[in-house]
Formats: sequence, structure tokens, C-alpha cells
Amino acid sequence: MTLDTATAATFVVAAGTLALAFVSWRQLRHNRDQVRLTGDQLTVAGNQVGLARDQLKLARDAFLLSTRPLLADALAEGDTSEPVQFGAPGRHQIDVSRHDLYFEKNHDGVLLCSVPFRNIGNGVAVIARVCVTPDPLGDVLCPRKFVPPGEFVRVNICAHTGPSMADALMEACREVGGGFAVTITYSDTDGQQSFTTRADLREFATSPMCVKRVSVSRDGDPEPLAVSGEL
Repeated sequence: MTLDTATAATFVVAAGTLALAFVSWRQLRHNRDQVRLTGDQLTVAGNQVGLARDQLKLARDAFLLSTRPLLADALAEGDTSEPVQFGAPGRHQIDVSRHDLYFEKNHDGVLLCSVPFRNIGNGVAVIARVCVTPDPLGDVLCPRKFVPPGEFVRVNICAHTGPSMADALMEACREVGGGFAVTITYSDTDGQQSFTTRADLREFATSPMCVKRVSVSRDGDPEPLAVSGEL
């Protein structure tokens, strides 16, 4: 059988079309594989970015933990005493055991109270403010601005109220449960972490004024981070 020129040309064109279609199919497969490979690479890259982010967060948390101060109750260790200044220099200075609460209300209506705290954290505590509830109508002093790890700080209260005002103050204490609430707010040296430590003091008919509970909260967070003791 012989093919005329037109038929032969048709076969050649068809063969060329099939060859071109095969090449295009191979190219499409190759492109699809490349796209799939690129997608896999993007997934791997995304996972690596997520892992790097997690590692960065862990590193940041570790850094914050290494610089975090934490003022807590001062547990008894030895019998070291220290002078405690109440009010302006020259008024009242008393030697007090470093870890002990000091509380006195004398007959002249002078109320003296000193609450110790210890920095059990890893960083320096920078004291921002202290306050007492109810208002003692006197001096509230924190003699240290910076408290290194392992060291103590005190909040000293001196209320020169007179006999009648002292009785009114103690009545206000009874209205809030029989004692004071001493609050000390502080941060780390960079100001990135702020905390508030609150000491609740109570006086009962069968026992003198004592620290019943110490709670630590992140500044602005109503829920305590840690609590020692109970009311």
C-alpha cells in the first residue's frame, strides 16, 4: 500500500502532535512534582519557623525566670537582729530579729509595726510602692529600694495617733478581720515583670498580731500567683 503525499503529511503532523502532547504531559508532571516539592519545603520551613518561635519563647521565659524577683514571707533562719527605724530618724529605732514581725501599741497611742519580706526569686526586686490597709494615719516606710536575691526588706509603720485615734485605728483593723494588710509592689530591674506581695496580719483574743497569709500576684492580675498560709 502506498501513501500519497497528503496522507503522509497528515501522519507526520499527527505523530508530531502526539510527541508534543507527550512532552507537554511530562512537563506538567514535572511541574506538578516541583509544586508538590515546593509545598513540602514550605511546610518544613513553616515548621522550622514555629520551632524557632517556640525556642525563642522558651529562651525568653528562661531569661525572665532568671531575673524574676519574688518577695515572700521571711522564714526563721538563725537569730540575727537588725535596727529598725520607724518614722523620721531620731524618733523610734528598735532592734528586731531579721525574720520576725514587730508590733507594739503603747499607752501614748503610738503604734509601731514592721513586716519583713525576703526575696526568694532570682532577680533584684525594685520597690515601687508600699501601702497599708486600713490607713495607719502615720508614716509607712520601706528603707530599701533594691532588694537582691536572698536578702530581706521591711515595711515599717509608725502611727502617732494619740490614745483615742489608736483605739479608732484598732477598731478599723477589727472591721477588716482584726488586722492590717501590708502591700508591697515591685518589679525586676528592667521593669518587664511587676508583682505585688500582700501580707495579711491578724490579731486574736488568744494570740498577738501575726502574719497569717502572704500572697503574691502579678501586677494587675486579681488571682494570686502563690499563697503561703491562710486567713
